[in-house]
Amino acid sequence: MSEKTERVKIRLNRLIILSLKEFKKLKFGDTELPIPDSYVVAEAYKTILPKLDKICWDKINKVTIPNVTDNKELSSKPLPTTLTLEIDVLKGLREIQKGMVEKTKGRIFFSYVIKVVLYSAILDKLGELEKYTID
Repeated sequence: MSEKTERVKIRLNRLIILSLKEFKKLKFGDTELPIPDSYVVAEAYKTILPKLDKICWDKINKVTIPNVTDNKELSSKPLPTTLTLEIDVLKGLREIQKGMVEKTKGRIFFSYVIKVVLYSAILDKLGELEKYTID
């Protein structure tokens, strides 16, 4: 493991798994490419990084994401895994989580942060993210 990465244990739920596939399709053109989930999460984060401060996470969580939230496929089961994330990406994701905790005064799971980041990146690739930002 590189000094510039850190491993994070996480349970990927059905919506996260579908989001990973959808973002992979939009970013790389194929859902079956052997790209690690860690890399896909990092690319999703980097995709939305310039717009990070303007994203309304509450709206993102409630939006219908094509091929993800409207997908009736039940074959995707929760998957415990370990993501190996670059330190900068992990710090950024933790900052998002911290901001959500401060806003809600409640507990925010890291998997929720991963989900809304993937949703945001998918919407960005579809040219729809601007609808869910704060001016």
